[in-house]
Amino acid sequence: MAKRWLVLKRDEEGVSPVIATILMVAITVVLAAVLYVMVSGLISGPGTSKPQVTFSSQDCSGVPPSRQCTASVAGASQTNDLNKYKIVVTNTTGGGNVQAIAAFVLDTSAHTGTGAYSTLSFRYTDLGSEGRLNSGDTFTLSGVTASGLTFKASLLWGADNSEIQAQVWNT
Repeated sequence: MAKRWLVLKRDEEGVSPVIATILMVAITVVLAAVLYVMVSGLISGPGTSKPQVTFSSQDCSGVPPSRQCTASVAGASQTNDLNKYKIVVTNTTGGGNVQAIAAFVLDTSAHTGTGAYSTLSFRYTDLGSEGRLNSGDTFTLSGVTASGLTFKASLLWGADNSEIQAQVWNT
């Protein structure tokens, strides 16, 4: 039997080393970016980011005991169901003497609380009645019986009880 030798023809054409290096780096960067986006989504999970809410106007009008303090929502970065939020109303009159008046999951019913200075009613009004916090909705504190008081309504994100926004009323 005769031995056959296999001769490979050398192909001189192809991608230059410089172009090959640039392509390898580009592919690596794209893969790293895709992996980063996938992993960052897994870490935070869907819907766990805290929304940003801003108030546009505040007002305390009327005379005691029918004084009402209101705040309007200017905007919200996400429109979430009301039950994802909590409200804590405190009387901060006198500096460090903070007295909790009411704390509840946000809804459209009236909540009352009695403080050292007054019996208050706090109500959230859902402008569109869609059950979501968004622009145009209002917060109302009524039953303020004296002048010179300071009240704070803290809007909390229910997932971690962190404060999203606070409204301070000076009567």
